[in-house]
Amino acid sequence: MNKQKSSDNKRTIYEIPSIEGVNLSFEGPNLIIDGPLGHVSLHMRKLDPNGLCSWKIDNHEWSILPCEDKKKASALSNTLSKLIYQKMLGVSQGFLTKMEVYGVGYRVSIEKDQTFCFKLGTSHDILYKLPDDVHGFCVSPTEFYLYGVDKARVSGVAAQLVALRKPDPYKGKGIRIQGAHLQLKTGKKR
Repeated sequence: MNKQKSSDNKRTIYEIPSIEGVNLSFEGPNLIIDGPLGHVSLHMRKLDPNGLCSWKIDNHEWSILPCEDKKKASALSNTLSKLIYQKMLGVSQGFLTKMEVYGVGYRVSIEKDQTFCFKLGTSHDILYKLPDDVHGFCVSPTEFYLYGVDKARVSGVAAQLVALRKPDPYKGKGIRIQGAHLQLKTGKKR
């Protein structure tokens, strides 16, 4: 993200770097972000209900400017520029989350209709149907990936899967995002 001082030297301009193959356009209050992997939309009136930010388009270069000289307007402009850039990255390359099932006898497989089948030490298999905008695939019986163009959506699905069987605080058995820090408790000492 590039920051520049505007001509009045008080307000900062937040530039959104362009990504090849990604186009931004407005349809009413929605900002539509189109890319090679799909499109996402942001409802700008919900994100900026008080109209603290304005837009500047110059030769397909987008910038966000705070309308007021207040800290809140500057912070919102910075947040919006980063959110839009994140969505642009999503439609150009996507987001991948690596997850694992840890525990003796714990397994995961995926069926043809994008439904995960978890064996998590219960009397029955747990089925989870993925939403249409998130895809999954297994690389081994204990490792699987989630993929999608919206990072918030992929993270939300990952959180729902972790909630199916949260990691045990003593042994760590359960579903977890690989690389996430897990603090294990020590058991009773005799």
